[in-house]
Amino acid sequence: ALEAALRAPVGSGAERAAIESRLIQVRRLFDPATAERHLTALTTAARAGELAPARTLDLVRQLLWQGRTAEAGELLDRLRTARPEAHSEAAALLEDTEKWLAWTHPTLARRTPRPTGQGRPAALLADALVNGRAHEAVGQAHQVLKDRGPSYDLSWPEEPALLALGVLLCTDSPDAAAWCDRLLREGHTPYSPTWMAMLSAMRSEAALRLGDLTGAADHAQQALNHIHPAAWGVAVGGPLGSLVLATTRMGHYDEAGAYLTHAVPKHMFDTRYGLHYLHARGQYHLLTGHPHAALADFLACGDRMRAWGIDVPGVVPWRTSA
Repeated sequence: ALEAALRAPVGSGAERAAIESRLIQVRRLFDPATAERHLTALTTAARAGELAPARTLDLVRQLLWQGRTAEAGELLDRLRTARPEAHSEAAALLEDTEKWLAWTHPTLARRTPRPTGQGRPAALLADALVNGRAHEAVGQAHQVLKDRGPSYDLSWPEEPALLALGVLLCTDSPDAAAWCDRLLREGHTPYSPTWMAMLSAMRSEAALRLGDLTGAADHAQQALNHIHPAAWGVAVGGPLGSLVLATTRMGHYDEAGAYLTHAVPKHMFDTRYGLHYLHARGQYHLLTGHPHAALADFLACGDRMRAWGIDVPGVVPWRTSA
């Protein structure tokens, strides 16, 4: 229905942009790679002022997923310059997005102080992770997971649950793996390969933290099977890093080395996902007799985390590795 509406030669530019925005949100749930074909036209519409602020922020997330950082940064600057009215929905959404950016794409974030406790659940969880207060957010993370479930009614449906799982992982909560298993087992309606892929990636990280290397490798591979590695965009550093780390620690060096030959987006290294990949690659170098290359990767993790303001426990253990 959305595609038919988009093909119809009627409607204003703003109406068509709203339809296309909705279409790429749905496409992303099934195959993020198919959403990319709409991004250029939608970015043009946003530049022309034909896209509402909330939809523009959704577009920013889509662009960042695909590694189109310059375009995302341009749209963010437009929204910031517009200075939405204080306490408006647009202002709240922009502030929440800044918190999310600080955790996931910190090079683009502008941290704006807001009283603790204000914001949507995903923003509050991201803020706790960034500021080293994840332990204080465990209760909220559990509540978010109880209210879980992607839906077509949400613009970025999986984010609250994934950030909640991130809080549990960063605090080494004993039930992180169990929550991943529960969500994977129960699934949801509507079914989304992207959701299942991201859950599998989180489950792989949980297995690594528990020392379950076989399970970590299996779940990481499942994550890359649910959606093709190329469709993962910059987030591929999560499951691919887990797969490299698990196979390396099992002594499967040829297999781990083969995974490291996979092409990854260059802007992945400007994200939190790139930290996981760098740390895993450093471990591979260390255990295959290349200590200088290993140290370079570990120090690169540390340099990024300090520069980004996320040098907090639970991200990657670059100090103990170095």
